[in-house]
Amino acid sequence: MSTLAIALTGNPNTGKSTIFNQLTGARQKIGNWPGVTVDKKVGYLNYKDRAISVVDLPGTYSINARSPEEEIVIDFLMNNKMDVVVDVVDSSNIERNLFLTVQLLEKGIHLLVDLNMQDEAKRRGMNVDARKLEDFFRFDQVLLDAPCSGSGTMLACDARTTRAFSEKLVRNSAATQLQMLKKALTMLKSGGTMVYSTCSILEMENENVVKAALKGVKAVIEPIQIPDLPLLPASLPGAICVCPTDSYEGFFMAKIRKE
Repeated sequence: MSTLAIALTGNPNTGKSTIFNQLTGARQKIGNWPGVTVDKKVGYLNYKDRAISVVDLPGTYSINARSPEEEIVIDFLMNNKMDVVVDVVDSSNIERNLFLTVQLLEKGIHLLVDLNMQDEAKRRGMNVDARKLEDFFRFDQVLLDAPCSGSGTMLACDARTTRAFSEKLVRNSAATQLQMLKKALTMLKSGGTMVYSTCSILEMENENVVKAALKGVKAVIEPIQIPDLPLLPASLPGAICVCPTDSYEGFFMAKIRKE
């Protein structure tokens, strides 16, 4: 079984390093990040026979890359595949702390938000409603027009574009689409709807992507009706795939309602 990789991030003085020390104890390696004198802390633990590594990223208020700490955080999170990224938030200073949270979410980084220091928040007469906070970061409606191979536009493409079309391009596009759709679904509220579309007419980039993304997700495909357009057969009931013609491009569209 592979090692579970966890990264801790957050503003300075949120209790992040205390959590790191409690998790890893004496099993830590401390050095410097390449090219700077900022401490690099990595710790290890075992839980239920699972090896876990924890990286304590430098405390930072943003990821605008204006300081060494900010550059370290964003470079690490964008270039390393972590199983869990924990954003440690000071509940008594939640407005300031959530600025970093929003920036990380905008980069497509999946977060587990730890509302830390709630005792200090209560001492100041503050009560953080975790459920309302969760809803704040989700949306009632999402439109995702995903990048694709462009197979639905081939009739209008020049020879150079047509030659660039390949099976590898389709596979790579499908992998990107699946990643984007899974992330978008996490941002959709229960009861919310999403319209997913591509300019492809290939099942690998359309129906197969939607089916894979919806595995384990409580959602339904709502029927789409667009009159007077020639349709290709779609293997996903409710979705449509429009046949390309000399007048307009082909495209795929599915309307997803999250239950």
